Amino acid sequence: MTQTLRPADSGILFLDDDSGRQAAFRELVPFARIVTTAAEAVAALKQIPQSGHSWHHVFLDHDLGGEVFVDSSRTDCGMEVVRWILIHRPAIQTLTVHSYNHEAVPDMVRLLRSGGYACDPAPFGTNVFHDRILLSLASRSRFNRTSFHAQHSPNR
Repeated sequence: MTQTLRPADSGILFLDDDSGRQAAFRELVPFARIVTTAAEAVAALKQIPQSGHSWHHVFLDHDLGGEVFVDSSRTDCGMEVVRWILIHRPAIQTLTVHSYNHEAVPDMVRLLRSGGYACDPAPFGTNVFHDRILLSLASRSRFNRTSFHAQHSPNR
């Protein structure tokens, strides 16, 4: 019998305030937990998913609240989540920074990597982003790779 995952225990967290991105991600990963603010992301990270002892994959946007090119020193952006992660050290297997903020992304990735986390940049909607999802799901063995790839990969 196949267990149906709920967003609260999937081990996949997606931070983004854009409703279009949320819908697109939900279509690709229906069991992901989706949050829209840095505070919601931190609250979610404080909870260990029911499916295991770590977060499997965390996807982070930087610019939140409908703003673009937000200053990374603010507490209402993805960088605040990075700062929290580095202080509190939650168990996270993989992170992807999917923001289009070309100034903040390298800093977020560098800080997370220097903290010992596996982290890569992958702008939302790009082939690289879709490949990160495929890799994440493949490692969870919860989908049919061929049908997923045929249905959801962007034109290559």
